[in-house]
Amino acid sequence: MKPLLLFLLTAITLTSFSQKPLKDFYLKRTLSQDGLQYEFSVLDEDKHGILHYNKDKFYFWYKAQGVKWTQGESSGTLLHGEFESFYENDQLFQKGDFKRGLKCGEWMHWREDGSLVYAELWHKGELKSKKWYNGSCIRLSPDEQNKK
Repeated sequence: MKPLLLFLLTAITLTSFSQKPLKDFYLKRTLSQDGLQYEFSVLDEDKHGILHYNKDKFYFWYKAQGVKWTQGESSGTLLHGEFESFYENDQLFQKGDFKRGLKCGEWMHWREDGSLVYAELWHKGELKSKKWYNGSCIRLSPDEQNKK
């Protein structure tokens, strides 16, 4: 009896963890725009977007088969999650993450030959630092950030 219960418990556990909701598939998007290939996710339409936009920040969104960005507002489905763009030769151009339309975390930018140009650190849509891979490093002060 114990082996049968153990088998049933294992089977139920494996099937429940092995299935990914189909809805997640529809949140992924790919498109060609401005000579680049984009792969990204958008905010689930069932989740709330932004109640109050910050007029100083740029929001990135998807509408009419294109990625758009505007300062202080959006008019489409906000980008949310991993974002990648590629050159025509399939080499990475940039990679980073969005949270509710705002850049967050590390963003990296490459040349068409695959060499790294710079890496940026973002927090809630604000650029915190930028490191160039030619030897110099720029750290933005709060005053410099407010000038943007």
